[in-house]
Amino acid sequence: MSESKARLRTILIKNVKSIREVEITPDGDITEIRGDAGQGKTSVLQAIEAAIRGMDPSMVRKGESAGEITIDAGIARINRIIKADGSKDYLAVTGENGQPVEKVKDFLAAIFGKDSFDPLAWVQLGSGENKGKTERLRRQRDELLDSMPVRLDTDEVVDRVTALGSDVKASLMEVDLGSVDFVNQHALVACREVEEAVYNHRKSYNDTLKRAESTLAITLPASSIPPDVDIEELRKIEEQASKDYHTAMGRIEARASTRERADRLEAKIEQAAKQLPSREGNDRSLTLAKERETKLNGEIADMQARLDRMRQEHRQARAFIEELERTDNQLDNLDDDRQELAQIRAEIDGGEVNDPEALRKAWDAARINCIEREAQDCYDAAVNAVTEARNKSECYDKLVTLFRDELPKSIIERMEMPVEGLGVDGDNVTLHGIPLHQLGTSQQISVGVKLYAARHPRIGFCPVDRAESIGREDRKALAEAAHDLGMQLIMTIVDPDAIPGPGVVVMRGGEAVRGEEAGEVVA
Repeated sequence: MSESKARLRTILIKNVKSIREVEITPDGDITEIRGDAGQGKTSVLQAIEAAIRGMDPSMVRKGESAGEITIDAGIARINRIIKADGSKDYLAVTGENGQPVEKVKDFLAAIFGKDSFDPLAWVQLGSGENKGKTERLRRQRDELLDSMPVRLDTDEVVDRVTALGSDVKASLMEVDLGSVDFVNQHALVACREVEEAVYNHRKSYNDTLKRAESTLAITLPASSIPPDVDIEELRKIEEQASKDYHTAMGRIEARASTRERADRLEAKIEQAAKQLPSREGNDRSLTLAKERETKLNGEIADMQARLDRMRQEHRQARAFIEELERTDNQLDNLDDDRQELAQIRAEIDGGEVNDPEALRKAWDAARINCIEREAQDCYDAAVNAVTEARNKSECYDKLVTLFRDELPKSIIERMEMPVEGLGVDGDNVTLHGIPLHQLGTSQQISVGVKLYAARHPRIGFCPVDRAESIGREDRKALAEAAHDLGMQLIMTIVDPDAIPGPGVVVMRGGEAVRGEEAGEVVA
């Protein structure tokens, strides 16, 4: 057997906001609270909400010490007195059996839920001017999701991402998700925030891909297939080939210079050999001259008288000796030159020099290999950059699809929406895939009332403020939706010329007027 629902039987309000005192006994399924603006219509709905959830002291009518609200909802009777000075409330609640309730807050929450919800105001979030509409649509979405709290299962997310591949999982780890609240907010909102984070991160890789493709478009591969060796090794080969070539050319130039020096030295030797006596003859003359010098020195002591002549002869002999000694030194230099010449000739004739033309060709080939390898490496790097950027972009495309479409779809399937076909797409509430705010007002209102019933399964009445903001046909749709769900409809309507009657309460000056009073005013 289903639980009883709370239906309003009586509403008594004293000294709340603009209301002096009013007692309303809803009659039938629809109760209209009519009157001019500022007469207390909305205050009636606010008082009903305050009785259930508490009232701020500022709601006490100005000049009064306390405000009091009593509502009889069948399965619960609530009497709440609020002091203007902010001292403790008086709250008395009795159950369906008329007995006082002990755990009042839990009892009221079980029947009336944790928060209020105006279905018309919810529907109207999707209407109005474009300025601020995105934020209003997001609020409309969040209020829907609040009625069906579902948290994102991180284990499921990990499994779904892992199933897309390790590269996709690694790509997600690069995205900054620090601002996403996976614990406290609705799973669909979390999915949306992850999707936005992935989408924004993907933009950078799309920019990288465009740059890589532009680079590839202007990068040509090598004109011939380069050796399968990395560029550093090829550069070493080119450097060695250049060194070998220049070493050979240096040797060739050095040999030419050495050959010239050898020719000059040989000419010098030949000329000296013609002008100088033989070494043997010079040695004999030098020996005889020294012997003669010795003899003369002895004779000088004995032949003082012949001193002058002998000194002259001595000077001549000395000069001749010096000349011979210079000749002897020249002969020594000649021998050294001959020895050096022999060594040069041996050096010239002994070593072999590599063919410089062949070395030049080897150097050119090594240099061309480097150029080709560098060109091919640049081209390969450009291809790899494009491939990597495309792969990354594809990974983020998969993640966007997962968090935008696949995960939200599975979450919505588990949510058991209160209206068939109701869903969420990004910031929008949808009905059969169409944004709710694009549908007719009557259809939107029907959805709003059904959502209200789903959020408050034990409430048998539906308060709606400012019903004059919709047309007569839309109010009719509102009434039909409430009737189909077996709910009382309590709605306010701005109507300065209203007359009280069955199902119609007229508020003036913070009080409900009687029929004859209304007639007098109208007259």
